[in-house]
Amino acid sequence: MKTIIRKPQMNNMNQLFDTFFRDEPLHWSQQINQFKKNPAVNISENENTFSLELLVPGFEKDQINIEFDKGLITLSAELENKDNEASTAKFHRKEFIKQSFKRSFQFKEGQIDEENIQARFHNGILHLELPKKSQVEINTKRRIEIA
Repeated sequence: MKTIIRKPQMNNMNQLFDTFFRDEPLHWSQQINQFKKNPAVNISENENTFSLELLVPGFEKDQINIEFDKGLITLSAELENKDNEASTAKFHRKEFIKQSFKRSFQFKEGQIDEENIQARFHNGILHLELPKKSQVEINTKRRIEIA
């Protein structure tokens, strides 16, 4: 049988870190939330389409803008600042902030059939289907015969 030596110094260190992260000032957590500003996205591809899923809980579909120009798709939402109600409240913990965002994704110009892009919104997830143009439509280079 082996004796286990317990070191109480580690308990003090653990308590120090626990206290720091549990009782952090509000402004510190808001700075961290700036890095979480953009919604998460899944992008997948199959033979005929690219699919995007954007996680945007708390938004309504009429608050979300989708633009497509020369292979660049931009997804954004603008929110009015409603901090008036929150300014009187004293938060003990604030782990999320509903805020504006803007995300852009670049595809090869001419690769997407922009006339047939479809979007739907369900349960806080924006689903986009971006159909690919056929290989014949993408190939813009052609040989010209001289008559």
